[in-house]
Amino acid sequence: MNKIMKVLLIMITILILLMITVPRYVDRKVDISLKVGEPWHGGNVSVMEYNVISRYFHYFFNLVEEQDYEHAYAMTTLQYRLHDSLEDFIKKLESYPIDSFILKEVLPLSQNLFQVKYINNEVEYSFLTLLSEGKMEIVLGDFLEEKQYDDVNKTKSKVKYHLKKTENYTNQFLVYLEVDNKRDTDIFLQDLTLQVEGHRLKEAIQERYIVPKKQLKEVVLEFEMNFEFPAQIQFDTVDEKGRHLGTVSFEI
Repeated sequence: MNKIMKVLLIMITILILLMITVPRYVDRKVDISLKVGEPWHGGNVSVMEYNVISRYFHYFFNLVEEQDYEHAYAMTTLQYRLHDSLEDFIKKLESYPIDSFILKEVLPLSQNLFQVKYINNEVEYSFLTLLSEGKMEIVLGDFLEEKQYDDVNKTKSKVKYHLKKTENYTNQFLVYLEVDNKRDTDIFLQDLTLQVEGHRLKEAIQERYIVPKKQLKEVVLEFEMNFEFPAQIQFDTVDEKGRHLGTVSFEI
């Protein structure tokens, strides 16, 4: 094998490795579920974690106080920045006064996710923060992640289901579906479940959703959550007479 062939083989090998590792790295940077870590099983936050979080928060509030919003915005999670613009961020900061900021406590919610409580003029406020690999990222409110889906559709019995997006919050999970009912009768979505942690199922808060005949309707399915990241949604569709029209599932 000549030198040119050897160089080509090395370049091809490097390219293949990059094709495999780069998407995984990007997924890790984008997927917040990989950053949150394992559920918390009790115990207090460590002194080191408390000191790191305290230092970061004082720095964050100093930036806000100095109206250096761009650098403060950069301290939030990528998921938050994809969801809220800098203008949204600045507006939301109005709900977090800091003229007399006093850090009250840091509560661990998972391996890397913490709730930071502070007092301002005798009123308590709180943030979520991720502390992973020595870096801290801030979340305003209870928003964790939003996922958009392009061209994710399924059709059964003259009904087309389009998964548009999901929104994950600390205490709820929302699924946005567009349902195109081309049938001559109303249909009902029921037995709505999320698969969480393997095969554990969570049921939707509202048991049934109606989609009138010959109509296109957006349906928002709501589930109670607790810092969880579902893998699949599934539901059944029936007509007015209760006849089963099919079971639909989406990976999320």
